[in-house]
Amino acid sequence: MESTPPWMQELSIRVGDTTLRYVEAGGGPPLLLIPGNGRPASDCNRVLPGLAAEHRVIAVAFPGHGDSDGRKGRSDTLAGPAELADLLWRFAEWRGSP
Repeated sequence: MESTPPWMQELSIRVGDTTLRYVEAGGGPPLLLIPGNGRPASDCNRVLPGLAAEHRVIAVAFPGHGDSDGRKGRSDTLAGPAELADLLWRFAEWRGSP
């Protein structure tokens, strides 16, 4: 597993009954990255330095992906599109604007 660079924060947030893991770096207008294929948020480490020069970059791993929790009480730990949209909305509300 790739370690987190010192200029990037590795964080977690509780959204409903799920803990989401995410990384954050930089300042400026927010830019949300969503790694695919069940990868952890740190999978975005290669593109973060360039993007963080002008943006506050936040990369989040969805439930059942990367280091984020699966969904509690569900045999299918991966969320569908509607649930992901709701989680993103609640995540953005919690994180707030820059």
